[in-house]
Amino acid sequence: MIEDPLREDAHQAIDFFVNNGVNIKVISGDNIDTVLAIAQKAVSIQSKESSMHQP
Repeated sequence: MIEDPLREDAHQAIDFFVNNGVNIKVISGDNIDTVLAIAQKAVSIQSKESSMHQP
């Protein structure tokens, strides 16, 4: 299994931008479940429906 773990400071960087009004988007060609699993390690995501396909 190949794994590319998040950097330890990833959540701090994301929090910094969110707290300064930056809207974070994730653009990936990976499976949505894979992307959500990774994103949930860094930030809270309420649901797949609220995070998918929003401009």
